[in-house]
Amino acid sequence: MEQMKIIDIPFWTWIPTVSIGPFRFGMPISEYIKRYNLRDEDEFNASEYPELKLKTLQEIFGGFRNINQYTIPTYGLNFSIYTENGIIDEFKVETYLYYNGQDIIMSPLEKAMEIIGRNVYDGTDREEISDEMQEIYYFDDLGLSLWTLDNVVVTAFCSHCIFTERKDVNT
Repeated sequence: MEQMKIIDIPFWTWIPTVSIGPFRFGMPISEYIKRYNLRDEDEFNASEYPELKLKTLQEIFGGFRNINQYTIPTYGLNFSIYTENGIIDEFKVETYLYYNGQDIIMSPLEKAMEIIGRNVYDGTDREEISDEMQEIYYFDDLGLSLWTLDNVVVTAFCSHCIFTERKDVNT
């Protein structure tokens, strides 16, 4: 019997609703903490920014959801893994996000849409980040939102499921 070869997925490769690199949606974060030197966001913020009194996710969500944010110290908060009850639920990516062999981050929106094979988005939103208004574009079935500044993708949120709770500024 022929032995099956394990396929090595490049670290920043996104497979919609499945994974980013080695990190798979629905898997326990505990399987990745030591291997990738992950740090809980609260722990990271306390050690890197002791002068700041940042709110924890538990404070933001009022403790009714067991949500944590993990980072790889090399990338700081530019690559975050969100968990709920210890299970990987969502990613925030401001580093690299490869799909079809091309990086979505820092691409003009039109190019990013070309990369993901879309010519329309499912909805839009706006959010003020650091005194600048960012436009958000949703691709519901991909579990993807692209955040743009001056029409350039600066952040992607990748989820394992279709977006259901959002406002659409076009309605």
